[in-house]
Amino acid sequence: MTNDDRDRKLDAEELDDPLGVGPGIGRLVPCLWFFALDWLYSRCWGSLFASLPGLVLGGIPLVLLVLGRQTPVQERVDQYQAVAQAALARGDRAAAEVYFRRLAALRDGSLPTRYGSALAAFLQGDEARARSMMRSLAPEHTGGYADAHLWLAKDLFRQQPRLTPQTATVLEHHLRQALAGNRNDEEAASLLGVVLWFRGDAHGALPLLERTARQSPEWQLPLAVLYQARGDSAAAQQAAKQASAHFRTAAEFDPAAWQARVSWAQSEAVMKNFAEAERILQAGLAKENSEPLHQALAGVYLAWCALTSAQTPEGLATRLELLNRALLHAPQHPHVLTLLADLSSWDDAGADMAQTALHEALASGTAPATVHLVLGTRALRQGDWERAQTHLELACERAPDMPIVLNNLAWALAQRDPPELDRACELALAAKKLSDHPEISDTLGMILARQGKYRAAITELETALRAFPNRLSIHRQLAELYDQLDHAELAEAHRRRARAAGADAK
Repeated sequence: MTNDDRDRKLDAEELDDPLGVGPGIGRLVPCLWFFALDWLYSRCWGSLFASLPGLVLGGIPLVLLVLGRQTPVQERVDQYQAVAQAALARGDRAAAEVYFRRLAALRDGSLPTRYGSALAAFLQGDEARARSMMRSLAPEHTGGYADAHLWLAKDLFRQQPRLTPQTATVLEHHLRQALAGNRNDEEAASLLGVVLWFRGDAHGALPLLERTARQSPEWQLPLAVLYQARGDSAAAQQAAKQASAHFRTAAEFDPAAWQARVSWAQSEAVMKNFAEAERILQAGLAKENSEPLHQALAGVYLAWCALTSAQTPEGLATRLELLNRALLHAPQHPHVLTLLADLSSWDDAGADMAQTALHEALASGTAPATVHLVLGTRALRQGDWERAQTHLELACERAPDMPIVLNNLAWALAQRDPPELDRACELALAAKKLSDHPEISDTLGMILARQGKYRAAITELETALRAFPNRLSIHRQLAELYDQLDHAELAEAHRRRARAAGADAK
């Protein structure tokens, strides 16, 4: 075949297959085209138009489903956050954890999500991780997420209900940051009021507590105490009256709620209704032998004692009776021990009157154990060991479980001539089982040193030294003990401290 023949054949094929898809396909395409036209012209389009609304309605769910699968990430984050917060609010820890994990999977590092994750960790029992996460949100020295600051403050209150200056500083920072983020947070305001009150800032604490008490009547009690400390008796009485009514209702509604009963009694004590406060707490103890009720009752007796004059024999006798009641309920109460120490160290001007009053109390046959305790302790201070032992033995017979009685009797036995070191040691150990007061460690350490138990003595004396860092007698005794153990450097260090303490005393 010549080239011209070949070209004429290709031209013929191109005419038969203008789309260039092959001879078979080329014939099929026109057929399909004419079939489609015939189908369109032969349809009954009136029926189709009649069913169009149904088709539209039926397609809506499909469209929504497709769109739902294309929901923006931020919308899903908002949905998960709402569900997670709702789960936290109702206490559903597992559900909250699930949704916070989903938020983490979406790489949502927002502050609310991180805070919620920390809450979920805490609810699941992982407290260390929760606190670590909260601290990353709310540092102790700079501002952070307000909710995390408040959480850390409340957590610190839970861990250390007794404030220290260091704790109060941290709490004030967290609570001020919480209020900076939410000025209407009544809980943060009330806690900050308590912290400022503790730090001696009554001017700053008062408006915060007043603001909180208007919304929460339970805060009328600390407000009443603050008014009382400022010398505003009328305002204190009014606030205490409102607090008493509130806590009385709560205690009568739930007799087992000892916190409400204690606050009720404290409100009455602020109003100087001490007999009523005593009745309230004794009624609670009749139902349940609760340690907080005992401590509260001791506090009532101490407040009552503080307002009872000791300038007359009758007043002094009343104070001793109140202190005795306080000791029976709270033998380790530090304020009770302080008052007893004050009573046993009268100056010359009041000594004769006090001595006469105590002797009259003993002669009446109704004197409490504290009378013998005070007389015995006064004799100890004067170095009259035998008279001290006599009174303290009598006190111990009446109150064998009072740590202060056991401690003081142990000291008297160790100092008399000849000393009764074995019995003294037994009494001091018994006192230590009842109380961890540092005076007991001092007494026990001195006795152990005289028994030749040097290492045990050092342990007790160093315990006492933490409470009494400038006590001359402890430094001298530790210097002697370290000499016995050939620790010359430590012995000399305590001698230097002893000389400094002696110079300060002069």
